Amino acid sequence: MRRHLKTLTLAGAVLTASLAGLGASAGTAAAASTPVIIQTPDYFVCNSNGVCSPGPGDVGVAYEADIFPDGGANETGPWTVSLASGSLPPGLQLSPGGGDAYQITGTPTAAGTYDFALQVINQAGGSGTTQLFITVGTGTADNLVGIVATYPTPAGSTLDVEVWDANAGATYTMYVTSTGEEIGTMAEVGGMHVGTATISPDPQNVTIKDNLGSSVSLPVTLRVVHKY
Repeated sequence: MRRHLKTLTLAGAVLTASLAGLGASAGTAAAASTPVIIQTPDYFVCNSNGVCSPGPGDVGVAYEADIFPDGGANETGPWTVSLASGSLPPGLQLSPGGGDAYQITGTPTAAGTYDFALQVINQAGGSGTTQLFITVGTGTADNLVGIVATYPTPAGSTLDVEVWDANAGATYTMYVTSTGEEIGTMAEVGGMHVGTATISPDPQNVTIKDNLGSSVSLPVTLRVVHKY
């Protein structure tokens, strides 16, 4: 699902870089001093100080958020990501995910706002930290973000919809915005919530609602289907 991610670099997020050792070769030294960052998708929630969150969670609701390390333009993984300071909300843990991603997953058990820093270390010893936070509520804390809704053309009746929400354990329902007609539910797949509905004629706009009280509307765009 990562193909939908757009990323930004947090201002001031890279705090430290180190060399692997005094005896490192020039090439290794260059790699070691490469800034290492955490990529934050544009649907992360950021406060006025530029500190971002993967999204709020709720006590008793499963949580899942992807964290993407990046060594910069001239550095590739693998990387190691670890908790440098602060604490994750009780019930959540950081672990390697698929590909180059790490994940924060689990089910929160206590409400509150939790500040923490993640450290990234590359193969050559270069390191950097990024400040993040997660707020845990008691039933309605949510950040539902629409990603895309597409409908095939020139012919077809399958509507594909994707949204993102760190509350992986919430339930989601799709509606035609103009009529309120319910057209399907959504399943959580790798951090994205994905739904497919069969409907004709094609709607101009769809609305997704979840059981936490959030909703988001998306314009439906046409995707070209080539038939050979």
